[in-house]
Amino acid sequence: MAKRMMITELYNPTEKGFGAADLDLVLVHGLDGDPKETWRHAGNEKSWPEEFLPAVRPRTRVLSFGYNGDIFRNDSAAGIRGNARALLMHLGAHRDGADARNRPIVFVAHCLGGLIVKQALCFASREAELRPISQATRGVFFFGTPHFRSVKNQWRRIAKDLAPLSRTAGRGLRGKQSSLVDAITRDAVQLTEICEDFADISQAPLQIVSFYETGHWPGTGSCIVDESSARMGFANEQPVPVADDHVGICRFNDEKDGTFKIVCQQIRKVLGEVESGVSSAVGMPNSSGVAWPVASVSNTATIGATAASHVTERVRVIEYVREIPGLPAEGGGRVFEEPSVPGRRTGRNAETFPAGTYRKVD
Repeated sequence: MAKRMMITELYNPTEKGFGAADLDLVLVHGLDGDPKETWRHAGNEKSWPEEFLPAVRPRTRVLSFGYNGDIFRNDSAAGIRGNARALLMHLGAHRDGADARNRPIVFVAHCLGGLIVKQALCFASREAELRPISQATRGVFFFGTPHFRSVKNQWRRIAKDLAPLSRTAGRGLRGKQSSLVDAITRDAVQLTEICEDFADISQAPLQIVSFYETGHWPGTGSCIVDESSARMGFANEQPVPVADDHVGICRFNDEKDGTFKIVCQQIRKVLGEVESGVSSAVGMPNSSGVAWPVASVSNTATIGATAASHVTERVRVIEYVREIPGLPAEGGGRVFEEPSVPGRRTGRNAETFPAGTYRKVD
């Protein structure tokens, strides 16, 4: 039997020539999900973590945790706690080294995957060996995760409603419902403890985004996980309605998809990046070891025209990425012999960028 409990690296910026990653985005699929297929749009077979996100954030490494979440014929004995601990151990192995351990993390979880992430962060906050993961986590994005406490029959309903899409059911192999679903529906106490423990560790600055479906599941006339179940009511939680059903909620047709844009916006917010159509500069140490101030550089050019920029502070290094719709992102940087002086720059000189739209790069 093939190993299912593992992390798959979907995108690595170093391998694509963009240098070291500035963020680890960690995906965790849900009940009857898959590390890749959960995020792949059924209409065009496009996977947003592998294709759309790298074009917008070329320095974000994308990791996807897989486990056996099959509804039927599931021979795994791992429940929420077992899968949560496996997530932490595999993620830790992918973040070996001082630089990697300090890299920010954003978790993106669908359905049951959200409960696994919540339990994992509870473990990480209490155990010294795992604490670097807790400390590095900046945000958690939940897609259709049921945060209810003791309504255990809801899980049986989720399993029943998703059964027609089950990979094993499609091959005529439904058989007995998995022990994972049985364990969840039996152990309401565990679900309550996860909710309560996560509430204790989820205060700001941790940013939480809860995406909830507004599309009814076919044949049911209702949502599988409705708004009341998908929201926790935390002060640092941002609820986002999505006009799709429980499976389509985390699949995007293209980079213009509104929910995908919100995901990118929330990543920038989590990392403290300014959302705007400007580039930013990154200070680097001078000969005395003191970093020059970070500059604000506004690009006023249009695609295909000569660029014009305005530097508001002294800066030695400007790092940028150009984004043109339909084309791969282009990146680069400029190191000046001496710090640039404030003022407006036009023409194609050292302090002017290629025409295009720029965004911040840490």
